[in-house]
Amino acid sequence: MKTLSFILLFIASAILLNYSCKKDDEKPIEENKDTTKVVNNQSSTKSSIVATSIYNDVITDVIVACDTNNTNKISCPTITFSSGLTYPKTLTIDFGTACIVNNHSYSGSVSASLTGKIRDLGTVVSISFTTFKVDTITVEGTVSLSVTDFNTLNTQVTFIDSIKNGKLTFPSGTISLNTNQTVKWTLYTVTDYTDDIFEISTGNTSATNMEGKTFTSEILDTVVIKASCMEPVDGKMKIISSDYNFPATIDFGDGTCDNKATVSTKVSVTVGNQTFEQDYSYIVTLP
Repeated sequence: MKTLSFILLFIASAILLNYSCKKDDEKPIEENKDTTKVVNNQSSTKSSIVATSIYNDVITDVIVACDTNNTNKISCPTITFSSGLTYPKTLTIDFGTACIVNNHSYSGSVSASLTGKIRDLGTVVSISFTTFKVDTITVEGTVSLSVTDFNTLNTQVTFIDSIKNGKLTFPSGTISLNTNQTVKWTLYTVTDYTDDIFEISTGNTSATNMEGKTFTSEILDTVVIKASCMEPVDGKMKIISSDYNFPATIDFGDGTCDNKATVSTKVSVTVGNQTFEQDYSYIVTLP
């Protein structure tokens, strides 16, 4: 299930979309280079979306494990949770040297320290990583979840979710980031996570991509994620960088579970001595 930190899926990638496209009838070679650049940007975007979903999956695993104490019901990972009734408690998710989940190889461990129950107001969950890898990607940083509200009538939990000194190391480079966002988690059936809804109402991120470009992101319209769909189905977010002329907007749709998002921006087109702005958008497949 992919939920709370999904916003990280797009930060390092969407900023690659804002490029300056120069077309000159007298220079067809330049136009061919621009065409190649568009293709490369789309490929890089999809790769980054898949890679940065790691934080999202980790947070979801921790929340589910803390809420259900559902230990060791599958061969891997091994989940241990402090016994007894008093807090603080520690949760450990140990993937060993090679735990295959959804066709990905996980190794290392994730630890979470809880000051109280996951649904109790004021509970803080601190998440850290020990030699944790997904396939060839090393994951670092600290994640903090703070419970700011619990509505017993509607079974809704509100979190402040933050990632500090986040770092994903790929064979080809690194992505670093810091983020804060407000997430409302609605449990329609307490014992069944497949009907849960997650809503990210506010959020902002500062990050650096593999090319060393810095950028920020923010939520424009509340982003809705259905656990049954495992992807965002509604809402919008914006990516901004001083290294590019135009922001990029990511639209997750109208509530339909179609595994798609539309990325929109503008490009500058130069013809002869004149430069024009032109809308540019394309559809990406969510991981």
